[in-house]
Amino acid sequence: TAHAETTLTNSNPVEGSAVASSPTEITMTFSAPIGPTNSVTMTCGDAGTVVGLAPPQRLADGVSLSVPLVAVAPAGKCTVG
Repeated sequence: TAHAETTLTNSNPVEGSAVASSPTEITMTFSAPIGPTNSVTMTCGDAGTVVGLAPPQRLADGVSLSVPLVAVAPAGKCTVG
């Protein structure tokens, strides 16, 4: 989990953006180094459908995570947390 003082500075897809199709991966960059063990969830639509994610991988820069999707995200607004 990111440290309490760490904030999200960038993501792909970009926070609040609309995408034409489900991404295969989410990347997130934080304002400060993150620990080696992290947890990420993704829910979509009004029903809160949980999307399958692979374990997040901390990247070599120490401030970024890569999270592959193991399932296609359904159409609609998705929240990553």
